[in-house]
Amino acid sequence: PALLQAVKFLKKAASADYVEPISGPTSELFTTLGVATDLTAERFGEVLMGIVEMARLAKVDPEDELRLAAGRFRERFEASRI
Repeated sequence: PALLQAVKFLKKAASADYVEPISGPTSELFTTLGVATDLTAERFGEVLMGIVEMARLAKVDPEDELRLAAGRFRERFEASRI
């Protein structure tokens, strides 16, 4: 599943001290929701459900798009290690 793949890529990048600046839609989410460490597990689950609903309304497959986004992240991470 794309979510597990994304977590794996992010953990690997974090272990290599690779951090991308928060920008774009991620920045907007942080601004709206506050610092991620302030989210409870329950609230975070609700946020994820909301994002899936947004994807459904936009007729976008969230699994496919997350897989593609995780792949782009992985490419940037690997390119930074060269």
